[in-house]
Amino acid sequence: ALPAVGNTKPLKVSDGVALPLLPSILTVATEDYPLSRRLYFYSASNPKRTEAVSKFIQFVQSNAGQAAVEGSGYVAQSLFAVPMDSMNDPRLTEWHRMNLNIRFVDGSSRLDNKSLNDVKRLADYLALPVNQDRKITLVGYSNPHKNVSQSALSRLRAQNVRWALRDKKVSNKVITVAGNAVSVADPKSLNAERNRRVEVWIQ
Repeated sequence: ALPAVGNTKPLKVSDGVALPLLPSILTVATEDYPLSRRLYFYSASNPKRTEAVSKFIQFVQSNAGQAAVEGSGYVAQSLFAVPMDSMNDPRLTEWHRMNLNIRFVDGSSRLDNKSLNDVKRLADYLALPVNQDRKITLVGYSNPHKNVSQSALSRLRAQNVRWALRDKKVSNKVITVAGNAVSVADPKSLNAERNRRVEVWIQ
């Protein structure tokens, strides 16, 4: 929990050759920070689980539930946008970074379970009247691998997210691009899958 940092000075942490990052609500929510970890709930699938369990899971995923998560000191999944220095990619000048990364099933271009929920959260966010005319840029990344076109893989991931948003009836203008080669994890580490991601930027 970030409040545990207290008055101590947090240090930048790097996963091998990746860019060192400070812990923050943004870097933990996007899972770019190497020491960030998901909190999992395990339950029986419907209809075996009880109604109380289903209601609890629904509450945790709701805005009220995420407010409780934030109040407890953990990083909530409620969406917000942050102005960022885009010197590494001039295409994103004056764009704001959303506090989520869309990630994929290992070895696949399919969105993982958390990302399916994140797409719904993003669709609900864009459906708000204040956001209906805002533009979205989806920036795809792939884990570096020789003899493979990183640009094609990265753009395919971004396109998959775009289609997922269209399935949720999102009508905002959505741009898909392949990102510059920025690794958040060492390509040879256990966290290498974090490089296979789509960042969400909004204007």
